[in-house]
Amino acid sequence: MADQPDVKGNRRAAAFSALAPAAVGVALAICVPASAQTIPTSTTGSTLLNPDVRHGNVPWRLIDQGWEDIDPLARSLFHARPDLRSATGFGDVFDLGDGRFARVDGGLVAVFPRSTYAGTVTGLVPTIPPGTVFYIGTPAPAAAERRDPFRPPPGSTFAGHAVGRPPEATPASLRAENLFAGRRAGGAGESIPTHVPVEAT
Repeated sequence: MADQPDVKGNRRAAAFSALAPAAVGVALAICVPASAQTIPTSTTGSTLLNPDVRHGNVPWRLIDQGWEDIDPLARSLFHARPDLRSATGFGDVFDLGDGRFARVDGGLVAVFPRSTYAGTVTGLVPTIPPGTVFYIGTPAPAAAERRDPFRPPPGSTFAGHAVGRPPEATPASLRAENLFAGRRAGGAGESIPTHVPVEAT
């Protein structure tokens, strides 16, 4: 009886070997997002030179702390892997692509020009660098922050405050006395504002 093969064991092994490739394919399709399945490479074919892997819900490039965020000439061989977890705790540093860096904690984003670290007994701890701006949600591009707030963005159909203002006039060059002129109204002590054309100085 010891010579007879185990029929039930062979059936189980055959069933498992038939289902294993399908199970692995389904698990990969569920766990790996579509953007991470096709990782773009540079012209040399190396993803280390051009990593464009997204981390959770953050649309920027994850970098190695203490290298590129401190010195623009420093490079790390760190290769970011696709990750479905959301960025929390300001633990990761992201390159925004316009010379700024960010740390994310849920919906709060800290944007800064360079990282700073303080030495402790346990090692280096990131600190809040000078010039840090905190955003609720995704920060605006750097070019949009330097734009004149009184001019609509390019390609916008919103006229807003730009209607009727000469293009060379800026809020700093307008004189307050040109905006309104008042006159007394019938002894009641109230003034009635009247508009006067704005003159740029």
